[in-house]
Parts: sequence; structure tokens; C-alpha cells
Amino acid sequence: MILALILGVALGFFIRKKVQESKVDSIEKYTRKLLTEAQKEAKSIKKEAALQAKDTLYQMKLEFEKETREKKEQLHLQEKRLFSKEENLEKKSEQLDKREGRVVEKERTAEKIEGELRKKEREYHQLVEEQRKRLESIAGISAEEAKQLLIGAMESEAKHDAAKLIRRIENEARSEADRKAQNIVALAVKRYAGD
Repeated sequence: MILALILGVALGFFIRKKVQESKVDSIEKYTRKLLTEAQKEAKSIKKEAALQAKDTLYQMKLEFEKETREKKEQLHLQEKRLFSKEENLEKKSEQLDKREGRVVEKERTAEKIEGELRKKEREYHQLVEEQRKRLESIAGISAEEAKQLLIGAMESEAKHDAAKLIRRIENEARSEADRKAQNIVALAVKRYAGD
């Protein structure tokens, strides 16, 4: 009886120990399984995060390259516009320089012509004065006297021409009157003969 009790206690202890060992073993296995799964999940998350980070970096790189390219194109266009404006300004500056040169040349030419005209005018007045003195010397009269004589001669010639014109007008008027009178007489005779 005591032996059976001791055996029962020993068997119970042994069974409980086995159950505990089995539980511990199951817990360890479950723990290892959880750890393995956690490691796998962590590895997967890490890999996914790395891929996502890589993709994000790639997209950022593309965006940066696009912005850089657009800015370069804008800068290139601005440089072209500035270069075109500089060329236009240079051309306008050259044109202004040429115009100024032509204006200066024309002013010089005008001054030269004006000087020549003044010189010729002086020479003309000098020549007229010399001719006047020569005529006065030859004719024995002054320029004023010669002018009065010339005016008198012109008046006489004008009167003579006017008289000739008056006579011509009178003759033409007389001829026209005679012609009209003859026409009237002829018309009257014709009418009288008809009656």
C-alpha cells in the first residue's frame, strides 16, 4: 500500500515533469517560430523599405534632373534672348554711328559749299563793281544816270508797244464788227427774198 502510494506519487511527479518539459519545449518552439517569423517579417519590411527608399530616391533623381534640364533650357533661352538683344543693340549702335558720321560729313560738305558760295558772291559783287566802274568810265555817266536813261528807254518802248497793241485791238474789233454786220445784212436779205 505504501509502495503503491510512493509509486503513484513518483509516477505523478514524473508525468507532471514530462508535461512541464513538453510545455517548455512547446513554448520554446513557439518562441523560436515567432522569432523566425518576426525576423522574416523584419527582413521583408526592411527589403520593402529599402526598395521604397530606392524608388523614392530614383523618383527624386528624375525630378531633380527634370528641373535641372528645364532650368538649363530656360537659362539657354535667356542667354539667346540676351545675345539677340546685345546684337540688336550693337547693330543699332553701329547704325547710329554711321548716321552720325553721315550727318557730320553732310555738315562739312554744307559748310564747304556755303564757304564756296560766299566766296563766289564776293567775287560776283567785286565783278559787278568793276563792270559798273568800267561802264561809268566808258560812258562818262554815273550808274544812277545810266539807270534813269534805261528806265526812260523802257518807258518809251512800253508806250510804243502799248500803242501798237491798241491799234491791233482796234483793227481786230473793226474787222469783227464788219463781219457781223455783213452776216446780219445777208440774213435780212435772205429773209426778205423768202417773203
